[in-house]
Amino acid sequence: MSWKKYLFVSMSAILSAGLLFGCAAEEEPSEEEPTEENGDTGEENGES
Repeated sequence: MSWKKYLFVSMSAILSAGLLFGCAAEEEPSEEEPTEENGDTGEENGES
């Protein structure tokens, strides 16, 4: 094979590996809505 074919195959392999590892599903920490445990009654927001 010519050097252009080797270059094409190498670049294709690098691109494929980059997409595989860069776009892989990462485990994101579950973000739960914080509960109001500090005794906030909401009066400062105009709520009763």
